[in-house]
Amino acid sequence: MQMSVKLVQGQLVDGLPGVGFVHNGLVICDPYVSDCGRFPVDPKDYGVSIEEANFLLALNKTVVKSAQDTLDDVPSKIRESLNVSLSRLYKDFAQSESLVIHLRVQAVECMREAFSAT
Repeated sequence: MQMSVKLVQGQLVDGLPGVGFVHNGLVICDPYVSDCGRFPVDPKDYGVSIEEANFLLALNKTVVKSAQDTLDDVPSKIRESLNVSLSRLYKDFAQSESLVIHLRVQAVECMREAFSAT
């Protein structure tokens, strides 16, 4: 889809990586919500069409799903190679910096694919 706004990397309300556009100096990842995050708005208030707004929401769901799938898959691969229990992995690696970096790389790759489709 051709967007009328330039897409940039942003952050969703829950802190996960997202895609949005800049409006009044803020990255908007959900064009159905006000820039303060408290009120519903019409995407046209940001200068985007309903189709663009829906595309952006779908894109962000894809980014989040990709990050979650990566998180779910990493422990099984590590567990298989190290022969350790899943509960121990979650305890030992849940906050691991390398896991966080891996998730960010996967999210960026997903965004690159999405940007190349626009």
